[in-house]
Amino acid sequence: CYALRKYLEKVGYDATVLNAISRVQEKNNSVFHKKDGIKNVIVNIVLLPFVKQRLRKEKGFADFVENYIPHTEKVVNEEQLKALVDREQYRAIITGSDQVWNPHIFDFDEMFFFPFETKATKIGYSVSIGESSLEDIRGYSKYAKDFPYVGLREKGAKEKVEAICGHSVVDTVDPVLLLTREDWETFVDKSSPLGKEKYLLCYLIDKKPIKQNVAIAEQIAKERGLKIKYIWMHLEKESFHGNFINDASPVEFLNYVYHASAVMTDGYHGTVFSTIFNKPMYSVINNRQSTDSRIRDYLTLIGLESRIFYGDAPVIPKEEIDYTEVDPKIRSVADASKAFLQSAINNERVVR
Repeated sequence: CYALRKYLEKVGYDATVLNAISRVQEKNNSVFHKKDGIKNVIVNIVLLPFVKQRLRKEKGFADFVENYIPHTEKVVNEEQLKALVDREQYRAIITGSDQVWNPHIFDFDEMFFFPFETKATKIGYSVSIGESSLEDIRGYSKYAKDFPYVGLREKGAKEKVEAICGHSVVDTVDPVLLLTREDWETFVDKSSPLGKEKYLLCYLIDKKPIKQNVAIAEQIAKERGLKIKYIWMHLEKESFHGNFINDASPVEFLNYVYHASAVMTDGYHGTVFSTIFNKPMYSVINNRQSTDSRIRDYLTLIGLESRIFYGDAPVIPKEEIDYTEVDPKIRSVADASKAFLQSAINNERVVR
């Protein structure tokens, strides 16, 4: 969100963020579990040691939004969103990136499809559908057909999205790649004590294979002579370990990646930022049957598909990455996405 708005600002557009909060986000915005029952009482008691960390993390994200992402007043439904768009008379409105067209995400909302009539050009930029099937998204075709410009982040979903849009869609990169490494380094404290440490950063999303991924991380760290730092988005028993970081803000996340000696991740953005900062990178895919192809597509696009391995039978890459060959490929695909975005905003042609 930050990167897309920042890029548009850099090239001369007056861009702001529509502060649309889904109903689920509004309901679940709490450090504590709010469900009834003894199980949730026990969960909240167990989580008490982490309340301070959760509050610190939430403040870190809130501060980032306040400081770096100019946004509108909050809207919580389609009617309020339409009223805002009509009032401001926007030239174009953009949905994406991330899995905004994946009805299986916990905070999915039809607002991501702009389900109303407007004079503004509707643009999908690097939208993703995750592991959704065509049947999962077919019901949203009546909205998707109103988007004359759609950029997609994963090739594996192209036919499905084209089916609901009624026209061809374009391959585009994640918006974080619209900014340069130098742009992201403005958030980095280059005098940080982290720069003196030698560590493998493990940024892990999926909690089911955590034991398996910890074992892999320990093997990589041993081979490279590194200690390990984990950025972990769940509060589980592993969170009690001293090298598990549970409260990283967006700025701290960037600093942890920047100063790492190497990165292992099962996350898409962990993979992308590792390449932006030219890190020795290990990208683990936990489920080889997954139809979510974002990581595979991105690394294949820039010639780093050899950095992928599968958690159930890890063959850990040994060769080092030559970023003098990779960086030009990243710039090339980013430039193509910038051209698509500009033509869409200017409504110069309909992609068919």
